[in-house]
Amino acid sequence: MVNIGQFDYIISISGSDIMAYNTATEIIDFSSTDSRTTFKNVVSALDSTGGGSCLVKKGTYIMSDTPQSITLKDNQAWVGEDRDLTRIVGQSTTNEILKRVFTPLTNFKMSNMTLETNAVSTCLYTSGSKDCHFENCVFKFTSPAPSSRFIVFFDTVNNANDNERLIVNHCRLEGDTAGQDMMGSGNMYGCDISNNIFKNGGGQGIGVNTSTGSKYNNNNFYI
Repeated sequence: MVNIGQFDYIISISGSDIMAYNTATEIIDFSSTDSRTTFKNVVSALDSTGGGSCLVKKGTYIMSDTPQSITLKDNQAWVGEDRDLTRIVGQSTTNEILKRVFTPLTNFKMSNMTLETNAVSTCLYTSGSKDCHFENCVFKFTSPAPSSRFIVFFDTVNNANDNERLIVNHCRLEGDTAGQDMMGSGNMYGCDISNNIFKNGGGQGIGVNTSTGSKYNNNNFYI
């Protein structure tokens, strides 16, 4: 049972509108027919106060086919009401659903939701991470990738930024990556990638460049 009182914002769907309710002011701060617009506004609002949390209610949130990703910010927690019924669906043919470039994502948490794309774009990309935690999430390609592609990628292609104390637990990664790693993760320091399911992948489950003091326990891989 999710305690809605612990969140700064609550995102929900009402008819064709995606609304963001401010729990402090008890008013709707943002409303749009475009899911991406509402999500980006909440990210910016939380970032303006140094961070915060958002509950995403059950529903299917379509991220339409535009070249924009949602840029993740530090010190935020995003929680779905139900892992399988809180779905963020990316339709872009060019960019990831969620993205952080240039600097590592820091103190970001996500849990209890599904991110899925048509495999033309990656679900989640961060240029390294520090103290981030992904729990009970699904990252999914709904069709085979037309060319090699990560489902999630915690790295830059040149291993420019490391992952420090990254936790990915009880998540499921699913879909044909056309020979690419399902999870690309670069250099890992004190990380915990455990109790996850890797399903129907077209390459190896976890790709790691170097690993120091990290755990990879009880992960299951299915063809």
